Amino acid sequence: EKHRLMMSSNKDGLSLLELIWRQRWPSVERRLRNCPVELDLEYEGLSPLHWACCNDPPEKVLRALLSKDSRRHALEADSKGMTPLLLLLHCSSSFNLGLLQAFIVHAPECISMEDSAGQTVLHYICLSWKEWSEQQMDSEAFQIFSMLLTVDKTLSGRTTAEGETAFDYLWSSHSSSDEHSKSNDFWKVSAFFLDACCPETKGGSFLHQLVSYIHCPTKVLDLMIQKNPEFLRATDGSGNTVLHRAVLRKQNLSIILILLRHDSTLAGYFNLDSKLAIQLSPSWDTSLELLLQYHPQTLDITKIFDSYYPYIFTKLKQHETLFKILKINPSLCDIDS
Repeated sequence: EKHRLMMSSNKDGLSLLELIWRQRWPSVERRLRNCPVELDLEYEGLSPLHWACCNDPPEKVLRALLSKDSRRHALEADSKGMTPLLLLLHCSSSFNLGLLQAFIVHAPECISMEDSAGQTVLHYICLSWKEWSEQQMDSEAFQIFSMLLTVDKTLSGRTTAEGETAFDYLWSSHSSSDEHSKSNDFWKVSAFFLDACCPETKGGSFLHQLVSYIHCPTKVLDLMIQKNPEFLRATDGSGNTVLHRAVLRKQNLSIILILLRHDSTLAGYFNLDSKLAIQLSPSWDTSLELLLQYHPQTLDITKIFDSYYPYIFTKLKQHETLFKILKINPSLCDIDS
């Protein structure tokens, strides 16, 4: 192994790997131009690309390594599932858009890879955000998130072995002993994250974007409502409240329950198409029962009911609710469903 490591050296007797370990980056660039065969050297199972990513390489050096190395080592993982990109994110004291672009250009497949704990590139970026230069990261936040999710849109919902998404990591990285004093940095970066995750649902308040994210943590939603209760009554360009948006996005029951507990009257709000949230669900589910439970006045709006509802309520054995509907609109009994 030592012989392989030292088989090529410069005038100082240093191999490419030794130059990388000593972070002598100008010499590394020269060696890549003059002796690319050294890219095949390994030490402890790691290539020069892996070792460079452990030592804060300049963007220029990283691009040179990737261009010479092509895709070979960029897609190789160590015993813990760490690819060069994951090592770079784990070890670097800073990160920028150019480093990410270099990997996407030369080995886009590495964006989708994960380590042995199920952590993706997006997990590592969100976890390390506070440790890196916030000013620089914030200026590139949306571009970084968008670039990653353009390559692999599943990253926003991928979970670790512990069941945590990248957004959970972003929350943890901005942890505070008092959650109510969560820094503005978290909310600012979260807005970029959500805009990148849900580009098709832009519009409305931050709360609209939060409930558009299908993996929205309930603790984050609850805290945002406590900090900005006025967002509950805000509407998007179609007149949809956050409850309309949550139903449209088929959010889980816990999210809808939080919204209704904070303001049950949301179930009675119409959007610009004169639709209630209950009318926007493509099929009957428990969330719609919850809407009726928290806002029974909905039953007084007879125009939302048709033959579909008595049939469903009968199947669900919701006889009391069925009775209320038929009492309001007896004509439904005459419709063949």
